[in-house]
Parts: sequence; C-alpha cells; structure tokens
Amino acid sequence: MSGSTSVALPPNLYALLAERNDYLARMEAMASEMTQPDNSYLFNLFSEGGFRKNQGRYAVNAEHFFDVQDAKLRLDSRMWKRAVDLTQAMEYMPLKDRRKWAEAIRECNTPEFTEEHVIPTLLDYIARRYEMIAQTVDGIFSGLSDVHVTNAPQGFGRRMILSGINSSSLEGSAGHIHDLRRVIAMISQRPAPPEESTRLTLSRIPKDGKWHDMDGRAIQIRRYLKGTAHLQIHPDMAWQLNKILATLHPSAIPAKFRTQSKTNTSAKPKKTPTLILRPIPFEVLQILGNLRDVRTTPFIANYGEGIVQPITTNPNSVEVDSYYAKDKAVTAEACSILERIGGTRVHKFRGVYEFNYPPKDVINEIVVSGVLPDEKSHQFCPTGKDIAEKAASLLDVQPGMTVLEPSAGTGNLVDALGDYLDDLSTVQCVEVSELHGKVLESKGLKTEVADFMSWAAKARNAQRTFDRVIMNPPFCNRQWRDHLVEAATLVAPGGRLVAILPSSVENGWERIKELSGWKVSFYRQEMADFGYANVYTTIITLDHPVAAAMQTPVAA
Repeated sequence: MSGSTSVALPPNLYALLAERNDYLARMEAMASEMTQPDNSYLFNLFSEGGFRKNQGRYAVNAEHFFDVQDAKLRLDSRMWKRAVDLTQAMEYMPLKDRRKWAEAIRECNTPEFTEEHVIPTLLDYIARRYEMIAQTVDGIFSGLSDVHVTNAPQGFGRRMILSGINSSSLEGSAGHIHDLRRVIAMISQRPAPPEESTRLTLSRIPKDGKWHDMDGRAIQIRRYLKGTAHLQIHPDMAWQLNKILATLHPSAIPAKFRTQSKTNTSAKPKKTPTLILRPIPFEVLQILGNLRDVRTTPFIANYGEGIVQPITTNPNSVEVDSYYAKDKAVTAEACSILERIGGTRVHKFRGVYEFNYPPKDVINEIVVSGVLPDEKSHQFCPTGKDIAEKAASLLDVQPGMTVLEPSAGTGNLVDALGDYLDDLSTVQCVEVSELHGKVLESKGLKTEVADFMSWAAKARNAQRTFDRVIMNPPFCNRQWRDHLVEAATLVAPGGRLVAILPSSVENGWERIKELSGWKVSFYRQEMADFGYANVYTTIITLDHPVAAAMQTPVAA
C-alpha cells in the first residue's frame, strides 16, 4: 500500500448529488399533489380499502403517509450508503467506526445529503485513509496483544494470546480479528471480507488446541475449550503490518521487524517445487460454508403430493443453498471445488453432490483456511476412473499385501483397489497437500502428509518396503522419472509397481539405468484428462528383479 495522500472524488459522486435533488423535488411534488383536499379524500378511500385487504392492519391518512421530512431522511440515508460505497470510505475505518456509520444509515440519522455536507466529509475520510488504516492496525495490536507496543519490539511477529472469541457478534477479539483480515486483504490486494465471512470462519474453528490456517496461512489460530486462543501472523504479513504500525510508533518497532527478511542467497537452493496456495473468493467460501444437508429417506410433501422419494440415499451428500447461489460464476466455482474434492453432481437442476466419504471436515477445512492447493505447483492431476481401474487391474494385488500410493491426491487409485481388497488398512498413502490428506483420512486411509521424495528417503532408511506400489507421479519437468526411481526402491523383493506415465516414456526407457534389471511392460492408453491438461499416457508394470527374470521390454 502506498502512503500517498492525494485525494480525488469519483465524478459520478456529483451525479449522485444531482440524482438526490431530482428525487427530492419529485417527492415534494408528489406529496403536495396527494395532500390536496380532493386527493386526500381519495387517498383515504384507498387506505381504508387497503385496511380491509390487509386483514385489519393500521390504515393512514394522506397527511401522515406523505410526510416529506420523514421520506427525506430515508432518501438521504440511502444516498449516503451509495456515496460511501462509491468512494469506499468505510473500507479504511476500524470496525467500531464502520458500525457507527452503518447504524446511522440504518436509523436514518445521517447528515443532510447536500454538497456542503457530502464533499467535505468524504474528502476528509479519503485524505485520512492511511491514517485510519494505521489507527486500525494499532487498534488490532492493542486488542489482540497482552502488552503495549512499546514493550513488544517485534510487533506482529510475536504470538498473541486472546482471552475469548465471540464469533456471533464480532465483539472484542473477534472484531479485532475481522479488522486484521481486512487489512491483510488490502495488503494482498484482495477484496475485504464481509463480517459474515469472519463470523462463519471463526465459528468453524474447533476448540481442539491445534493450529488452523486462515486466509491462505496469513493467520494461524488455535482455540481451547476454556475460551482462550493463540494467534500467529505469517512473517511475510507481520513485517508489513509492523511497517504500518511504525507510522504511529516510529521508535517502538526496530527496522529489522518492519522490513522483509532477506534470504541467504549463498545457500544452494533446493529443487523442491514451491507450493502455492490459491486464494478462494470470500463469496465462494460463503456458499461452501452454508451447504445444506440432503434428505436421504422418503418423506411426506407439504402440498398433498404423497410420499416423495429422496434425490439420493447417500448419507455423504450436500446441497448448495440457492439463497447464497445467486451469482452464476461464483456458484460455478463453488461447485468446481466440490468436484475437486471428489463430489459428483446427481441432479440436473439442484446442486446436490454425493461423496464416497464424509466430506464435512474437508469442506470445513477449506472454509477456515480459505484456500485450495494450486494444481500446477502441487502437480495434482486427479486420475480418471477408467485409467485408475485399468492400473488397479494390472497391480495383481492380493489380500494381506502392503500397498503404497505416493502422491495420492484424493485417492482415486486407492478407490479402484476396493474391487480387489476388502480391507484397505494395509494401504499407505503419501500426499503433499494437507487438504487432500484430510480427504484421504476421511476415507479411512492411512495417510502421511509429506513430500514423497523426502518421505521415501526416510522410509528407505527405516528399511520399509511394500508388496505393491501404484502411482500417478507428477509429469512436469520430468519429475515422474525421479518419483518412479525413488518408489522402486521401496518395492519388496518379488513385488510389483504400476505407474501411469507420459507416453514418451517407452522411447527412452533404456536411459533409466536405475531400473535396468526390472521386467517392464507397457500398456498404451488414450488421451487422459488430468483436470487442467490432456495428456497421452502409458501404464507400465515393473516387476522386482528378484521375482522376474530379466526380459526385453514388451509392448501390449
């Protein structure tokens, strides 16, 4: 955020003033006409008729109904609302000041909407926007910290202990958390979250003493049964908040706490891909946070239609509430997220989604954290049903065998193993995304959230092996080769590995010297849809050299 104090009002603000004066003139003319003796008598006849039609509700005469002063107050309050929204003047205010404005508008207690009042007021607010942001940040720190800023040189870099969170009213700590989310949204150049978003998010955080991410890991919070909570702010956000705080307390925050920390450029960088979290718009989170339960048993309709059969009998189903699904683009994104985590739409007109696992914990995780793992940086390519079933059939897995799925995603390959294994307790999943890990755990699968390459090194050191390995490794930058070789080191003697790989693997197979002793077979597939890309694939089977005589690779 820049510290510029240049002020410019939008030109259409003056058009709004003209529109208000036009409404006022027409309103006064209407009131004058309708309160003329003859018209007043006619209006009273209409009013009495309305009294009977409205089942005895109070009827008013023309003089009371066309009260110009009362209507003018309502007109001005609505115009102030539009002007404040137009200039975004309230966006920079602390929560308590925004609520005062909102109450004044709601109670029709605003100043007269004239140029003499509107222009100076809004110019003053806009000119002081950075001062108000600084005051908001100072209020956040004072409200969330148990010490004064002069005794906390690290500012927002320290862990904060909160006495209690009232998510229903956003009073106290909850209100300060809401302001914190708004300032972080400004820094991140995202729209500010509405109050309902913060109420929804805070209400979903369990009091389990565990850290939970909010707003893409910008904030971490953990709540306890006794009502207290701990809060931490990501270092990339903490120094920027400290920089704003230092405008009011320049000597309290040392420079090292209000500048971005420098990384050690002399250290050799690791090849591990950077994991980026994709922020979800607050409007989409509103839909996901208000999904409805679905009837799964027959019920009697309210309008004499007899017994109605449910849309689905699957208890792991949710429905998009049409009250929140007013914007088509926003609703479409919410529905795509449900599909990303394994949901299948089962009704053409209603947003009912079935899952093969209880989805509420996973959906709750998305609502609280506000993010989804980015597909490309996490190399997440969900395996289609047909190709998963083909790979599972080639694995030749038997009951009691131990199975490993590296980079398991949401478990589509393991799901396909259900046709061959009644008990999946011997299956070990490894997945880098915490969210996908929750999906796997919700399916009852043994899961470790970790980067597979690092996990495999530890497993090898612990001398862990598996009878079967089934995998769909990341394709980008030929990562599939490293993942394949690493996974092969975990196959037990006599075991088998099945992998879904790009079709080009067949041509250069002999260059993978680490697997030269393995028996390999290639099974060419049609183009596979991997979410954000269509790729020609080949399924390979690798048999451990202890169990298979060395043979020339064959194509099937």
